[in-house]
Amino acid sequence: MRLVHGAYRSAAVTSSPDDEIAAAWKLTSPEMMLHERMAYGAWDGIAVGGTTAASLIGIGDFFLTPIRMYAPRRLKTRNSDVHFSVRQISREDVDFEHGFAVTTPERTIVDLALDDEEPSLVRDAYDDAVEKGLDLEKLRAIVRQLTPGKARKVRRIIEE
Repeated sequence: MRLVHGAYRSAAVTSSPDDEIAAAWKLTSPEMMLHERMAYGAWDGIAVGGTTAASLIGIGDFFLTPIRMYAPRRLKTRNSDVHFSVRQISREDVDFEHGFAVTTPERTIVDLALDDEEPSLVRDAYDDAVEKGLDLEKLRAIVRQLTPGKARKVRRIIEE
C-alpha cells in the first residue's frame, strides 16, 4: 500500500497514525536502513520535532500534522504536509521509540519555543513533560547551548 510517493507499507501490516511521519522521515535518506541512521557515528541530524514530536510523545495539545522536521541543511519536499526547518539537533536529543528520529521531550520544549508556538501552549507542554519526568538538567543544558537571544526566549516561556 502506498503511503506517499516513494514509500510503501505492506497491506498485511496494520496502519498507524505515525505511518505518514515515518515515511516522510525515511524518505529524507532512502538509501539508509533505520539501524544505520540510529548509529551515533552515522547520525544525519534529521529529526521529527516541534508540534509533531509533542503530539507523538503526548505533551501539550498539538496536532501531528503538518509534519515538522528539522535538518542541519535546507531540505525541500513536494509534500505540503511536511515542513522542514534548518536546525542542528544532536543525536543525544532524539530517540527512536517510534521507529524514526523524534526529539526528546527536553529538546521538543526548546523547539516549540523557538518555533514561536503560542507561549501558553508551550507552557502546557512543559507542564505535561514535567509530570512525565522531564529531565530539567538536560533541558538547561540544551538551553545553555543556544545563542543568548534564543536562550532568553526559551527561558521567558518556561519560567513564567
